[in-house]
Amino acid sequence: MPIGNVDYREWHHQEYVNFLRDTDKVMAAFYEFCHRAGPTGCDFYADTPELIQERYDHLLETIRQHPVIVPADGKLGATGPSMPQVITWSHVRRLTSSALYQPMALFKKFAAALATLEVGDGRLVYQMSRLISSSSLQLFINHELFVTRRLLSCVYCSAMIPSPQSILYH
Repeated sequence: MPIGNVDYREWHHQEYVNFLRDTDKVMAAFYEFCHRAGPTGCDFYADTPELIQERYDHLLETIRQHPVIVPADGKLGATGPSMPQVITWSHVRRLTSSALYQPMALFKKFAAALATLEVGDGRLVYQMSRLISSSSLQLFINHELFVTRRLLSCVYCSAMIPSPQSILYH
């Protein structure tokens, strides 16, 4: 039984089936909550969740045919690339996967990245992709949310109904 995106049995046995099964539900939640947040709360806002989904699908198709170039920043310590980078469909799909896995932490930034990419600016997608791939994602998340996420994962795991094979039954 999955609780949030934590299914202790799957995690323990390294099966990860429900996460893949639930990705469409989590993506639908992104469309819904982006719509509910309104234009000031979600940079990828549209008049209905369905229009947000259409906008996302259109962005994926556009980026597949016309990748976006992120120019070199050239400054020491800059957040941009030292060499020009190309943002492709694959970058957006990997970023989507990360956002689906950590929706509370990433949906707002994910929406901003999609909105800027839609107008031809790939810098935020580049920055987020770089942070995710370098495993320093916690730098991207404010401290309170990071701590809350850790605490919630403990609660989620402890809220599981123990199976008869569990050590809690012995």
